[in-house]
Amino acid sequence: MRPLFFPRLAWQGMTKNRRLCLPWLLSCVGMVFMYYIFEATACSPLLLGMKGGGTVAMVLMLGKWVMAFFALLFLSYTHSFLLRRRNREFGLYHVLGMDKGAIVRVVAWETLITAAIALAGGLGLGVAFSKLVELGLVNMLRAQVDYLFRFSPSALLTTVEVFAAIFLLLLLGSVIQLWRRNTLELLQSENVGEKPPQGNILLAGLGLGLLGVAYYMAVTIRSPLAALLLFFVAVLMVIAATFLLFVTGSVTLCRRLQKNRNYYYQKRHFVAVSSMAYRMKRNGEGLASICILSTMVLVMLSSTASLYIGAEDSIRSRYPWDNELRVYLQSVEELETRRAGLRASCDKVLEREDAGAAERVACGVVSIAGLAKGSTIQPDASDASNVNYDDLRQLIFLSAQDYEHVTGERVTLQSGESMIYCLHCDYDLPSFSLGGAKLEIVGKLRSVDIAGKGSPFVDDVAPVILFVVNDLREILPMEEICNRNGGSMLTVAWRYCYDLPEGAERGGELLQEQVRAVGELIPEARYNYQTAAEARDDFYATYGVLFFIGILLSVVFLFAATLIIYYKQVSEGYEDHGRFEIMQKVGMTREDIRESIRAQVRIVFFAPLAMAVLHLAFAMPMIWNLLQIFALTNLPLVLAVTAACCLLFTLVYALIYRITARTYYGIVAA
Repeated sequence: MRPLFFPRLAWQGMTKNRRLCLPWLLSCVGMVFMYYIFEATACSPLLLGMKGGGTVAMVLMLGKWVMAFFALLFLSYTHSFLLRRRNREFGLYHVLGMDKGAIVRVVAWETLITAAIALAGGLGLGVAFSKLVELGLVNMLRAQVDYLFRFSPSALLTTVEVFAAIFLLLLLGSVIQLWRRNTLELLQSENVGEKPPQGNILLAGLGLGLLGVAYYMAVTIRSPLAALLLFFVAVLMVIAATFLLFVTGSVTLCRRLQKNRNYYYQKRHFVAVSSMAYRMKRNGEGLASICILSTMVLVMLSSTASLYIGAEDSIRSRYPWDNELRVYLQSVEELETRRAGLRASCDKVLEREDAGAAERVACGVVSIAGLAKGSTIQPDASDASNVNYDDLRQLIFLSAQDYEHVTGERVTLQSGESMIYCLHCDYDLPSFSLGGAKLEIVGKLRSVDIAGKGSPFVDDVAPVILFVVNDLREILPMEEICNRNGGSMLTVAWRYCYDLPEGAERGGELLQEQVRAVGELIPEARYNYQTAAEARDDFYATYGVLFFIGILLSVVFLFAATLIIYYKQVSEGYEDHGRFEIMQKVGMTREDIRESIRAQVRIVFFAPLAMAVLHLAFAMPMIWNLLQIFALTNLPLVLAVTAACCLLFTLVYALIYRITARTYYGIVAA
């Protein structure tokens, strides 16, 4: 036997099956290219040297592992299509005298050739386009660009290692499948129909139940914190429910259509329905995979695009003032004693520096965090194992005088009375008590808005209840009981907020001067400060890289859905070719074949797309809660971006299916 016999045989087999092998090779090249882009961009010196570069690198590192995991799943899934089509060829090799060991050597050489082409093509494209991608990301982050080309040997080596492992796993899977099948099974693999899954009613009920619970969770959760904790649980439930419903739904749909004589016994419907029934389980799994990938594209692209486009809204929501200083004090008594001196010290800095701050807001704020227990709160949540996160509350106390100062609205309260404002929660009890202090709830505030800027008090994602009381000294018993529990759940702070003139660039320097002035007044004071200008760099670094990853992964998922649709059409086309050939012999025309294909497309085309849009619609309340964690509060913007993404995806999806449907018709009508 010649030394190159097996490599030549492997290459000939790939070229003869180029209609299947070429898309497979392109998908492998695409996966390598995308992974290298993640790897090379994550270690780019240009990104690491910019402000917020550490955040960008961390997010890209997480993205590259998501990419590697998806590449393994996707290539395994699509390789199964290719292997199923090649089984008959391998069976013929066996009939002609090749043992399974020789067939395995052919498969090994095919895998080696595929890996070589994928790595050479993917890495070549990755190196060629890495600078372009880097420039695009840097522009999205609004950072300074340079045009120096950089090559990363470590990124190239890591990519080779990751995909060498993936191709090795694919080879092992192929060997196991070939070794477990005999010659007859290999020869008849394309002609074996599939039995409908057993227990359809039970599986359908389980799928509907899982989907119903996931939808209920998505539309009823109001707290962003709870949404964050339960999001991935809901995602897993939706994925499982989608597969169960599409598999059992295919069975149920085919059976019902076959029982409908007026529909089934028509030449344009008979072949379409019978061909679907012939491969019920695989048809359902393919449609479910397309649906899940479509949903992932819609969710990822719409959410990341909303964050990036609404970045300025998020910045102003999280940082309503140009500058803010927080001074943390030991007790409510110290706050009341020091507040006048603190205000005078900070005002003096602005006047001395001629900062020209048009509006200044100063107030004392007391906050208590803990677990809600009816009309009280447990200020000790240190045992995280027993914490019910739905019970977490952040209580914020503000005096009526400060409330009038910052909002311009007068609230008249007697001692022991309070008005409340709730965010991400409800509180309908007539009173609240903690320790020896009891507050009677005499009304609810509709909003806490300061000069159209929102509130600098309720900026947490956890459920918040703001109490406006007559005097902060009324909550001293609450302070005492919190201190007996360690005091870690109680915070007393004086907050000072102001805007700067247009174009001012000394925000950070002013805050540092004010910190020095506060330190002279209270040497032991703790403090922090923040500026909207400095936060803007971090926001665009975070949201820009998330949008960048969203675009890349959306392209990958869309490519994966395209390839699944293509292989579904090609594999089914080859299986249906003989049946359509027989039908033509008994009088079915080419136009009848086209009508039958259109009928099949109408049955299965809109199902994954419609289900993906339905998933997205029910997921929007939970997605909205998650976006609020990132300080995005512009709901009309989110809805508009989501609608645009759905429309764009629908157009692309329709174009893809139209092209692949022509491939299907070309095969069955040949």
